Amino acid sequence: MQCIIKGEAYNFIDNVMEEEITRKSYFQLAKEIYKLKYEKWYQSGYMDNRYKPYILMYEDTAVSSVAVCLLFFIEIYQRRYNINADRNNDQLHRE
Repeated sequence: MQCIIKGEAYNFIDNVMEEEITRKSYFQLAKEIYKLKYEKWYQSGYMDNRYKPYILMYEDTAVSSVAVCLLFFIEIYQRRYNINADRNNDQLHRE
């Protein structure tokens, strides 16, 4: 999708990992800005479909990025009890 920002045309890319040119440009941006070296992680299979980067490209160069990492949580519920100190009601209440 093309975006116009202050009169300049940028391409918004949401399938960064699928195209080599966008992936390598994204990795270069991450290396320059954050000192991250993603290529080895990618080649080793650590960047699966749970990692979703989005970039703005100006011509063939990634100039901005944001990424979402989908995490899965398992909640363990604990039973908690609260003793109601009300004089009219001396029952044990679950929260």
